[in-house]
Amino acid sequence: MASTKTSLLDLPVELFHAVLVECIRVRIPKRALRLRLVNRLFASEVIRVIHEYHILEDNILRVRQLGSVGAEYLSRRLLRTKLPIAPQWANIRCIATRLAQEDDEAVREERYAAYVQLLCGELARRCDFSMSSICMRAELADRYDERNCGKYFREHDLLTAAAYTNKIAVIEEVINDPDYPGIRVGYEGSFGNPFDMAASRGHHAVLDLLYRTQGEFAGDNNLLAAVVFRRLSLDIEIAKRFLPTRWTKKYLEGNEGLNMLNLERALRTPSVEIFQMVMQVKESTAYPTFTEQGLNNLLGFAARHGWLEMVQYLLSIGAPVDVLSLRGVFLKGHMDIAQLLLDHGAEFTAKEMGYAAEKGRWEMVRWLAAQGVDLNVADPSPLISALLFERADVARELVALGATADAEFGRMAKIKAENDGLDSMVVLAEELSLEFQEGIVEFFRAALSLDGTKSAEAALSLDETKSAESPPSALA
Repeated sequence: MASTKTSLLDLPVELFHAVLVECIRVRIPKRALRLRLVNRLFASEVIRVIHEYHILEDNILRVRQLGSVGAEYLSRRLLRTKLPIAPQWANIRCIATRLAQEDDEAVREERYAAYVQLLCGELARRCDFSMSSICMRAELADRYDERNCGKYFREHDLLTAAAYTNKIAVIEEVINDPDYPGIRVGYEGSFGNPFDMAASRGHHAVLDLLYRTQGEFAGDNNLLAAVVFRRLSLDIEIAKRFLPTRWTKKYLEGNEGLNMLNLERALRTPSVEIFQMVMQVKESTAYPTFTEQGLNNLLGFAARHGWLEMVQYLLSIGAPVDVLSLRGVFLKGHMDIAQLLLDHGAEFTAKEMGYAAEKGRWEMVRWLAAQGVDLNVADPSPLISALLFERADVARELVALGATADAEFGRMAKIKAENDGLDSMVVLAEELSLEFQEGIVEFFRAALSLDGTKSAEAALSLDETKSAESPPSALA
């Protein structure tokens, strides 16, 4: 009688949870978070278990490196526990409470939770402290800098959050306080500056109020436009407000070039229309054009951020393609931009393939292999990266595409997998090396070249759903 296989999902809910908890607790956080890729149920349960068992409290990575995982972990800590948390983060509760007071009582509790999550997301993008110090672990709490937790700090953060959420009454409350000194030039606080946050959400009335009462800050801060113009989908009328009238020819050519440098930073924008608007200002100065290097720097910045329209425009006005400055395209997995650069003469190498593999961008690795890039030059090789990501399917596919799994590979892969505690990958590395040396892999390679049309996935009967990109997190 044939035995039937039992899936983990077939278990009773209580037993499933118990097994999943143990799986997460015995894995390092990086490997535990990979369980989110199995399916939606695993994704939600992994986050719940990590929070419930405080698994990230000892993590030494900076919060901003943890991406959305770090933000969600800390928002859950604020909403569902009374566990210790750094003052800067604890202040989010106070801010969210004040913002929610402006909403209808019927939805106030729901809006409070939404504000906490929103503000945690903004602070997480900027926070350079480790999760350990934020969670105030006894041995690390003294490392947290509390200088920015005073009255001005709290007022500035409340003002910025109110600008972000369009709470004009709260803004007026802060700026009408006789003790409030006004926005300080260069001070960002937890969530950035109020002008930028209001602009990012298209809050015209908020900007009117800020310019009327705090306009001196906007006029003196020459970097403000550069910050605002990087926003996606920025209202063009709002953008025009951040081109100060003081950006005259004399002003821009002075200060030993620093003012011109700030103007050129404002050209780092995803909007072609805003770019052309700022260029009109630059063209009125003694430095009306860019050098090739200057254009290439702009191209590299736009490519790294995935701004396809701006990349197309910069190429159309003569920006040279320098692959050395476009590493971020492969780290971030911007396939459309990589194809565009290839169409404009870019020649990609094993370095770019290595960047993509290190971040689990397997679709880009396949694409580069199809362009003829050698799978065996990068260090570490894409094959070893696949093992470290615990992607047995991708590893076998790469071997079929031409990756070398010789004895040296087997030795190195075994060392790296053992160092990361990847027992199953140690076994796979040994199997791949043995198969390669015995010539078994030639069967798969022959299948790929039968008529020149079969894909690696077809030859190996791979399920494309298993080849999802890794999540954008330092723990992926």
